[in-house]
Amino acid sequence: MANIQAKVRTTTINVRVDETVKRDVDTLFDSMGMNISTAVNMFFKQCLMEEALPFQPRIKRNASLKEALREAQEQAQANGTSNMTLDEINDIIAECRIERQVS
Repeated sequence: MANIQAKVRTTTINVRVDETVKRDVDTLFDSMGMNISTAVNMFFKQCLMEEALPFQPRIKRNASLKEALREAQEQAQANGTSNMTLDEINDIIAECRIERQVS
């Protein structure tokens, strides 16, 4: 009896990830017997089955405005931008105000 497998077409996705995060998840997934590609495919399939993210994103609670701005500045520098725009700063302030209202 012949073993017939359906040919699956794949595509490549390039994603920028913090080097430490990539190394750590690579180690984690390896300990689970899979690679990053398999884990990402599992994530995508779970999203499709649930028609949503398979977890609930949350805003970091109790973060001070100063902390939020510092983290945003570090992220901007990591992305090759030395300074944040006034609009970016105002967006962070607005998010912090919303967070305080929800808490």
